[in-house]
Amino acid sequence: GSLVAVNFSGREYVGVVSKVHGGEYSPDPLVKPIERVEAEFPSITDEELLLWRQLSDYYLCPIGLVFRAAEKSLFETKTSRRKKESAEAVEISLPPLSEAQQKATEEIRGQFKLSSRPVLLKGVTASGKTHIYMELAKEVLEQGKSVLYLASELAYSSQLHTRLEEAFGKEIVQAFNSLSTPAKRRDVIKRLREGKPTLVLGSKSAVFLPYRNLALIIVDEENDDSYKSRQGLYYNGRDAAIFLAQIHKANIVLGTATPSLETLYNVQKGKFSQVCLNEKFYQDSHTELEIIDTEAEWSKFGMHGSYSRKLATHITKTLSSGSQAIILRTWKNTRKATETTGAKTLEEETRELWPEARIAWIDNSLSDGAIQEIISKFAAGEIDILLGNRIISKGFDFSNVTLVALLGADSITGREDFRCDEQAFATIIHLWGRCARHSEKGLFVIQTKTSAHPVLQALEEDASVNDIERHLLEERLEFAYPPYTRLVDIKIKDKDGLRLDAMGNLLRQDIALGLKGIKIIGPYTSASLSADEKSAKIIRIFLPKDRTLGQNKIFLAKIVKDFESLRKYVNHITIDVDPL
Repeated sequence: GSLVAVNFSGREYVGVVSKVHGGEYSPDPLVKPIERVEAEFPSITDEELLLWRQLSDYYLCPIGLVFRAAEKSLFETKTSRRKKESAEAVEISLPPLSEAQQKATEEIRGQFKLSSRPVLLKGVTASGKTHIYMELAKEVLEQGKSVLYLASELAYSSQLHTRLEEAFGKEIVQAFNSLSTPAKRRDVIKRLREGKPTLVLGSKSAVFLPYRNLALIIVDEENDDSYKSRQGLYYNGRDAAIFLAQIHKANIVLGTATPSLETLYNVQKGKFSQVCLNEKFYQDSHTELEIIDTEAEWSKFGMHGSYSRKLATHITKTLSSGSQAIILRTWKNTRKATETTGAKTLEEETRELWPEARIAWIDNSLSDGAIQEIISKFAAGEIDILLGNRIISKGFDFSNVTLVALLGADSITGREDFRCDEQAFATIIHLWGRCARHSEKGLFVIQTKTSAHPVLQALEEDASVNDIERHLLEERLEFAYPPYTRLVDIKIKDKDGLRLDAMGNLLRQDIALGLKGIKIIGPYTSASLSADEKSAKIIRIFLPKDRTLGQNKIFLAKIVKDFESLRKYVNHITIDVDPL
């Protein structure tokens, strides 16, 4: 567990002692001596090392890559000096639970007592899942233990942070994310190492913090794809949190209105427990759905740029009543005008239609601080219309929003990806849930060219969430996709296109020979790759979920490693287990 420095080829590297070999030692010129021990840093615990090993094994990556991912969370600089702290006590002033919330909370407690299985809290939007999380966290903190609360979106976590601080106090609640300063990160680490009761509200990297008395983990919006890291270590924060809970013997709750199909599958197989919360907290709030076919509207001159005249009328009525509106536009390049066509941005179109309205735009191109400022102003009623991309479908709680609209839904329902319908369904349900949350009547409008899409049809026909999820699972089973198989993507990057094609074909041949009878697709170029990954190919392997799964994963990693060595093709290939 000690941090030590070793010199390789004239350069000093710092690593962690994984284990100590017993017995006599014979000098070996290939074995480098330890230069020094980094005594100013505390040793890594057995629990942390175990998590690293599990992630290394599961994601088929060197443990050094896991260490690199954990490094930023653990080793900023020396521990900072803290001001003298007053004695801390957890005093709560949580509002009372509704009858439905109380019932769900008791069921979760009951599941905790029965087994160590993760508990899925499947609650409709605006049902008050956060209130239940806080009630569970209160019990843990009062026992002098700690809580990890993972939030999928940083902008949303800022609003949540304020709510948690009001309930538990600023000392107890500690944020840990990309906005945290180095000094703040050091303070969180020091507090956890000292075993003080703490609620860490963090992004996925918070799983690498040095917990000493962790008793509860909450994964909010467990289905959110932002929990998946797409660089360095390709891990999923939700799954890493499950590993962490097992290691610390902590309880874990996965919460969402739209569970991932993998989570639903685990419930069916008895690996997870499930508790349902089917009532909204404000039971007299209701939001109707209206689907507008833009193809039909264009044919009868019913469109004004991005807006149908029907939607424009709804927005005008909303603003005249003093309420707010949220507009989500799904396709890319949504803010800047396309110079070659002279197209107007959605922001420009909106200002032309409603010149008196206070309008703001947010997307992931803005800084985290800028996004949080806009969200705060919208929550305070200082903005009338909030425009943006999928970030605004997250778990925000706005009290005065009575109209939500999704523009261009076909861009999320028409993608060529096996997760398309699942992700489109989740986005629509969560966006729908931003509307009329506090005892109001609301309207959710979907504009689309493909109104006959099965997901939209099912929602318009008022099909239950369970029926839609069941249909999606049946499709996955029919075509042998996850959760009924384990996907592994082998990504090959090379600026030399000819060599990329050749190496991709050769590696596929090696995999096919080594894993006979296993379904393989590719090498192919994926539309989902980022701009800097366009010179890349993917080989997708479908591993059956049977007794051979573990052995096949190990063998696949060996095939790739041998290929790199024999072909002298190191640093061109990465393995992504459970890709999104």
